[in-house]
Amino acid sequence: MPRPYILAELTWKTVRATRYDVAVLPWGATEAHNFHLPYGTDNIQSEEPRRARAERAWQRGAKVVVLPACRLG
Repeated sequence: MPRPYILAELTWKTVRATRYDVAVLPWGATEAHNFHLPYGTDNIQSEEPRRARAERAWQRGAKVVVLPACRLG
């Protein structure tokens, strides 16, 4: 079941029918993090907290949507 606050999981019809109050754009650098972390570490760290906060806001009645992350590199 798609989460109503994650744009990447929604259909165009659902998005068109929903009036959002806030759009969140996570972003992070794509860069080396030594030998122990993946290149996408900044992106992973920027997406997950936003999703959790968006879920909490949605449950409290806020119409928020999290956009796909902007990966800079």
